[in-house]
Amino acid sequence: MGRSPVFVLGLDGAAWPVVQPLIDKGALPFLGSLVDNGAWGTLEAPWPWATFPSWTSIMTGTTQGVHGLLDFSELDPATMHVRFVDSTWRRVPAIWQLATTRGKRSVVLGVPGTYPPDRDVELMISGFDTPVTTSIDPTFVWPPDFRTRLFREVGRFPLTPVQELRIGKGWHRKALAALLESIQGKTRVARFVLEELHPDLFVMVFGESDTVCHHFWHFADPRSPRAEPGLRPELRTAIEQVYTALDSALSEIVQSSRLAPTVLLVSDHGFGGAGSTALHLNRFLASHGFLTFGSRAALPAVFSSVPATMLPFFPRTLQQWVFRKAGSKMIPRLEGRRRFAGILWQETLAYSEELNYAPAIRINLRGRERGGVVAPEKYEEVRERITAALRAWRDKRTGEPVVRRIFRREELIQGPAVEKAPDLLLELHAPGGYSYVVLPSEGKTEPVQEEIDSAGSSGAKGRGMHGSHRREGFFVVSGKGISRGALQNPVQAHQVAGIVLAELGLSLPSWISLPPPGVLMHEPEIEAGEEHAQRGELVDRAGDLAWERTRRLKDLGYL
Repeated sequence: MGRSPVFVLGLDGAAWPVVQPLIDKGALPFLGSLVDNGAWGTLEAPWPWATFPSWTSIMTGTTQGVHGLLDFSELDPATMHVRFVDSTWRRVPAIWQLATTRGKRSVVLGVPGTYPPDRDVELMISGFDTPVTTSIDPTFVWPPDFRTRLFREVGRFPLTPVQELRIGKGWHRKALAALLESIQGKTRVARFVLEELHPDLFVMVFGESDTVCHHFWHFADPRSPRAEPGLRPELRTAIEQVYTALDSALSEIVQSSRLAPTVLLVSDHGFGGAGSTALHLNRFLASHGFLTFGSRAALPAVFSSVPATMLPFFPRTLQQWVFRKAGSKMIPRLEGRRRFAGILWQETLAYSEELNYAPAIRINLRGRERGGVVAPEKYEEVRERITAALRAWRDKRTGEPVVRRIFRREELIQGPAVEKAPDLLLELHAPGGYSYVVLPSEGKTEPVQEEIDSAGSSGAKGRGMHGSHRREGFFVVSGKGISRGALQNPVQAHQVAGIVLAELGLSLPSWISLPPPGVLMHEPEIEAGEEHAQRGELVDRAGDLAWERTRRLKDLGYL
């Protein structure tokens, strides 16, 4: 037990409502066999149920309050600048680092939040947040010499096969073809790596399952408020096509191992349909007197777009020079101005970053925010007043509550990073099973609620995609030391790492969360000691690439 290799295979955004019907119809034979021969259940993502915090929790065995990655970016309230995080912000080691220090060989491919790559592994190819993937810069692959051989003999590891900001005629057909081709390319790389390196721990994430559900949900779901019937069959079956291709890819990858591995198949969050109603949180706060907009609201948003529209046309060396001279301060400042366009801070008690995947409210606290006006002794009072207003918020079409649950940040996040979190974390209702779409207010006071078409959405990122994240993800594990059957309780994202280490035959550091009950057929060994292993500093070790990383996240629609 513990001598077989362990494969952690990620399907970004995979969810049982998508997977189970396909298993039932026989379209996913490999996933079906894992379910039949292993332990399976729901994986519960941490707040916000998004890529960086969830995958980092899965890979470290700690919660977002401990590892410190709450999102792609982090607001510095003292300056109101938005800084963009990378792997060096992670405060604890990942499972591949723990395995390596205990004599195991680790390979990591495409895990989000791993740029710049760790160097204490046999091979790491960073995830989609990698800023540069051309021959100009080799830093997203470690070690560089293997990268040269890999690209020469197999080809590139696809990271972002489609752009998601501009969707026009023919985009969906081209995007589907690109997603299927990307899966094939990743599979070729994985098989080559496994045959060459024979790792004890193999970690790989496919993002195509997330992308296809974001953009093709309304084709597959006839009940969707934004359904488009009468389309060509390849669009109606796009989600099934991608999942079928992923099932074949996973089977090929597992069969490439010399020894039968323990296989963990996990997602970082689930998925569901998005509705046709857009909400603007800052407009809501303004309508209740918690926020005030000024008359020059559009100016910051216009200026914040200048770097994104101009610098890509400059030679790369000139881009780097501009960034080194001013970009490290300019980009966080402009991103902050874009998010908070037109807010008069001296007349504002609370505000929101208006992130669709993480609806939340921040108190404009004196001594914390740059323009804070709420006295510390009034903090709880203001938080209660906002909570009461949110509870009373009704959908103007149906009269039903808009907000399902409201959490103080300390209720969902424990650990030192709680101080980074917004003060109120929101879970919105999903009328008829379809989520609201949160869009930026852009300095306007009206309307607070509008239909998605009148909001100017085409289904692109940042303008109301057709599928949206859910908290309930997907979890299956199968191997010699694993029990069989459905798990009674959801698996927490931070409980996955303990399963991996135990199946590698390694003891668990005391700070790693224990595996969920009912999964392992043996008790894991726990190391003595109480201190968290420290890893990384709050610095940008890849400063010359920060502009490219920012531009890449913007191109992907995360900024």
